[in-house]
Order: sequence, then C-alpha cells, then structure tokens
Amino acid sequence: MVSGKTGVLTLSDIVNLVSSYQRHSNLDDFQKQLHGYKLTTAEILYHMPDHQKVLQSFIWQQYDLDPEYPMLHDFIDFWKKEIDGPLHSVFVATKQIIGPTDFSHADIELLI
Repeated sequence: MVSGKTGVLTLSDIVNLVSSYQRHSNLDDFQKQLHGYKLTTAEILYHMPDHQKVLQSFIWQQYDLDPEYPMLHDFIDFWKKEIDGPLHSVFVATKQIIGPTDFSHADIELLI
C-alpha cells in the first residue's frame, strides 16, 4: 500500500518507513546505548503482493530495548497496516555495543 504501489519496496519507501519509526528520536544512538538499547537487526520475510508464493527479504536495523523490542513491534504493526506484502516470518538478533559499565572515571590527573 505504499504510495498505492504493489510489489517490491523502493528505496524511498524504505527510507520513509524507517524515519516514521523514530519514536525515541530525542536520544542519539550513543545515549540510547547508555539507556540499555541494543543494536537490533531483524530479517523480515514477506510474500510479494503480486506473487504470493515468492518470499522477499527486508532487513530492519535500529537501537531497541531487548527483550520487549517496542520499536520493532511498532514497525511490524505499521507493516501489517500499510504494506501489501503479508509477513511470513521475522528473525531477530541483538548486540550490545556499549553500556554504562564500559565507562569509568580516571584515578589520575596528568598536567602537560
């Protein structure tokens, strides 16, 4: 249903989808990581609207909260409402890049 089209998503469609899911956009990526967000990658397999027996793959990647994945759930809900390609399956992987324990205060001060 993106722009009244059926078939494979265009790059502009994908950019519009991702930008519409920036629910936590008041935090930059670094701040999200400090608040417990992990880099989340989801491979979304969906049936092509014009050829229901053919599966297409879409990769979604954002910082999200594990294990609830609120941003991923929002994206999937949006997909179900707005995209013609019915979902087949979603595979999810997460990786914590940095966290609060990766930072410590220095016990020494050096004057140059």
